[in-house]
Amino acid sequence: MRPFEILTLFLISGTLVSLITHKDRTVFLLLLLAAISSTILQYFIEGYRWQFSLAVYSLPAFYIVHRFQNDSVNIIIKVVLIVWFGAAVLLPWIIPVFTLPDPEGQYSIGTETFHWIDSSRTEWFTPADTADVREIMVQVWYPAEIKTNYQKTTHLIYPEKSITSISKSAGMPSSFGRHGTKLMSNAVQGTSAIRDKKFPLILFSHGNSGLSTQNLSQVEELVSNGYIVVACNHTYNSSITFNKKGDPILFKRNVTWDEQASYHRKYYTRQLIEYRYQDISFIINELAKEKSQENIPNQYLSLIDFNAIGIMGHSMGGGTSYYALLNDERIKAA
Repeated sequence: MRPFEILTLFLISGTLVSLITHKDRTVFLLLLLAAISSTILQYFIEGYRWQFSLAVYSLPAFYIVHRFQNDSVNIIIKVVLIVWFGAAVLLPWIIPVFTLPDPEGQYSIGTETFHWIDSSRTEWFTPADTADVREIMVQVWYPAEIKTNYQKTTHLIYPEKSITSISKSAGMPSSFGRHGTKLMSNAVQGTSAIRDKKFPLILFSHGNSGLSTQNLSQVEELVSNGYIVVACNHTYNSSITFNKKGDPILFKRNVTWDEQASYHRKYYTRQLIEYRYQDISFIINELAKEKSQENIPNQYLSLIDFNAIGIMGHSMGGGTSYYALLNDERIKAA
């Protein structure tokens, strides 16, 4: 739990104890005021999450009990309030706001995000639009020079939009994962890279309906130990990605679940893996150019050891990695 959540729960516990044990309610009212103040600060500083709602709503409940049971609180109400408070503590503890582990390597981490267009490929997922070409959102993490006061970036790009889509894909209300928007990475956006040194390159391929940042703790650990890691959202095969304008592009499949699970499965999966591999090959090509698609000098050309390229992935990304290793001589390990 976060600091103001802990403080608020501590004050609520004191408020509850004073309500059910003290006949003089002065202490109760002072603690109630303190708990309300802490709740307000928690909302504006740390942000709302539904897991903390039981704690918040306990405060008006305490006051109502105080108003209608002036002398003492009966045993049934005491039990209800104690159980309520227990649930209020348990819920944010079971579903906390996670933090990524601190990388253990010697390097700090910088990151950049790009939207690259592969004009040589028409978009497989939109066959009706013959003018639609393949666009992918690519994120690069690299060993960087970072000062202690630099602001780290969020775990997700466009956190609010991403969490809404991920929750929907999992069949949950969007509010269920809202606290995920608070998750921060260990990387700083756009900071200067370590110069005068070349680093091995690791490519990452996410799972079916996954995201480029789904294994971010592994990515950051690699970068801190002297690797450059590049991952893309495989457009239409990721839970959500974004075009250059910031418009969301959601997961889409070309066949039904039944078709994928039946005789079409082997053929469809191979097609999809081959198509995803073309994203990987395209990324390596772009990283090896003197200028980026934004027509600015490509800083990664001098940073990457192109004789030391590996790839890793999860699930469908594991299949993509295996396929890439077998079919791309530039990739040495998977």
